[in-house]
Amino acid sequence: MKLRFILALLTCLLFACESKMDATRKLVTGRWQVKEISLKGQVFPPPVIQNYYFVFRSDSTFDIFLGTPDKGKWEVNPEGTILKTYSEFNVGNFNEIDIDSLTQDFMVLKNEMGDSPVRFVLQRVKE
Repeated sequence: MKLRFILALLTCLLFACESKMDATRKLVTGRWQVKEISLKGQVFPPPVIQNYYFVFRSDSTFDIFLGTPDKGKWEVNPEGTILKTYSEFNVGNFNEIDIDSLTQDFMVLKNEMGDSPVRFVLQRVKE
C-alpha cells in the first residue's frame, strides 16, 4: 500500500514538473508583436519598433525581427522561467532570456546583456 502511494506521489511530482515547462511552451508558442523595448532604461519610440516581432513555433523553431532577421531553435527551462534561443546566424552561441511575465495575451522578456539590460513587452497577435 505504501509503495503504491509513493509511486503515485512520484508520478504526480514528475508530471507537475513537466506541466510547468509544457504550459509555458504552449503559452509562448505563437506570433508576438513587440510593443515596447527598453535598453539601458531608454524606451524605443513606437515608429522604430512597429514592424518588430517574435514567432515561436511548436516545432521549437523561431523567427525574430528586430531590425534584422534572426531564426533558429528555442526551448524553455523545466521551471518555465527562462527562454533559451539558438540562432542559426550565430552558431555555437545561445541567448537566455528571463520570462518576467507571461499570460495568454502578453509576454515580458528581460535579458541582462552585460552593461546593456534590455526588456521586451510583447503582445500576442490573434490569428
